Amino acid sequence: MIPILHETATVLDSTKIQCYMDCRRKFFFEYILGWRSESPNVHLVFGTAWHVAMETLLLAEYDMDAMAMAYLAAEMKYREKFPNEETDPARIPKTPGYIKLALPKYVAAYKDADRDLKVEFTEVAGTVPIGKDKVLHFKTDTLLTSPDRGHWSLEHKTGSQNSGPWRDGFRLKFQTFTYHHVLYCLYNEDIWGVEINGAVFTKGKIVEFMRIPVRKTVPMLASWLHMAEYYYDAVMNDIDLLLKQDENDEAMLCFWQNTEACSSYSGCQYSDFCLSWPNPLQHCHELPVGFKVEFWDPRKMEEEAKIVIYF
Repeated sequence: MIPILHETATVLDSTKIQCYMDCRRKFFFEYILGWRSESPNVHLVFGTAWHVAMETLLLAEYDMDAMAMAYLAAEMKYREKFPNEETDPARIPKTPGYIKLALPKYVAAYKDADRDLKVEFTEVAGTVPIGKDKVLHFKTDTLLTSPDRGHWSLEHKTGSQNSGPWRDGFRLKFQTFTYHHVLYCLYNEDIWGVEINGAVFTKGKIVEFMRIPVRKTVPMLASWLHMAEYYYDAVMNDIDLLLKQDENDEAMLCFWQNTEACSSYSGCQYSDFCLSWPNPLQHCHELPVGFKVEFWDPRKMEEEAKIVIYF
């Protein structure tokens, strides 16, 4: 018996497409079955808290009061997942204490540089077309204007190592093309592009800031649109193939593994399943120890956003 498809299976955003590009079998476990670790991901929780702090500063005046508000907002968001501050030392440097130390340095670094920018909107979500009857759900951190740039977006990202691969990874990342596509759909002209507002937190240096410009021409975006539609169709095709599969099949002939990605970052949490199960459909009704079922629904971004736009 194949799993009953959750309603979110065909609701796609950049996060889901990037996972599919990384490994289709990982996409199957995470987004078709909804299997996720029971433990909160400290990197995601910390990144969300830092986003809240950055939004607070942008909407204020980068002064002492703004820093205090930014820290309190970030800590509140962090404590939703990690309520006991006594356990913070185990998660250093991804803790509220490091955000508190970083905020004055951030303000010193960017207060003057950001003086002339105008915040049009923060936390904008919705859908953007990539083909006939095909849309991607999106969320962008900011929509800004400034005299020297026109329309642009500042996207907040946190990391654990200020490495060349980490910085360069944003230049061709699927998500950064989506941000550009949204800008062009909104404004059509006078578009500067996207800047990654990077903050790398380490135990030694505490935090390093960098801003990484990522700019795309219209022909580059046209090429990306073809790619986006290709992967959209590929996901839907794998879902169609899945519906024709059976737990008695020797192997699952869809959502193939990308065996070159198994050891990326800290290693894939699903790699043991791939090593043991030629056909995961024989085991998909047995939730593994340490996992829970939780489906990522890109539409939730629209529920939580300040502004919702459907193109």
